[in-house]
Amino acid sequence: AGRRVFKTHAVAALAPWRGGATEEGIPRGAGVIVVTRNPKDAAVSYFHHGRDTVQYKYTGDWAHFLRAIFLPGLVDFGDFWSWHGTWWRARAKLPPDRLLWISYEEMQADLPAVVRRIAAFVGVPATEEVVRAVVAGASFGSMRKDWSALEQEQLQQTGVVTKKNHVRQGRSGAWREAMSEADSDAIDAAHAARCRAEGLPSSLWEMS
Repeated sequence: AGRRVFKTHAVAALAPWRGGATEEGIPRGAGVIVVTRNPKDAAVSYFHHGRDTVQYKYTGDWAHFLRAIFLPGLVDFGDFWSWHGTWWRARAKLPPDRLLWISYEEMQADLPAVVRRIAAFVGVPATEEVVRAVVAGASFGSMRKDWSALEQEQLQQTGVVTKKNHVRQGRSGAWREAMSEADSDAIDAAHAARCRAEGLPSSLWEMS
């Protein structure tokens, strides 16, 4: 059988194997790549996701979203820190060849290096030509172009676009332009408390 990829937003216990993301549950030869992101950028992204997804019918402003939805953990797939806590604890119990933890910020800083790490993790030879091709295909411009084509196809088939601006910005650190100092402080306070509760290193993300 060829390689298969399964994308999920599930917590570790709901990973698609009997027993979840455990050494016994993950079949030999299979692996998990967890992609994470700074919670401040994640909050802003979630806000636009809620506003831009037709089915949600969400019309609240940023202040409402942050304090009434994101910080209480009422977003898709649950509380940000609880979700990461499940995968961080799973990572601690797994051999290093079963789970790779990477961040959006790492990809922004040096995408070719991350492509090589992923290739090594999944056992795919990565020549410089292959790395260049993957980097080009994963660029913001390329992804936005591909998504625009999918939107047009969806519009022709159904008469509606489910979500606008899905590939919205492609930057890390844009939270600094989107929130006030008080908002940032509120997330910092939640981050410190939630990391302690979940056993997460607070240094997993650059928060300043």
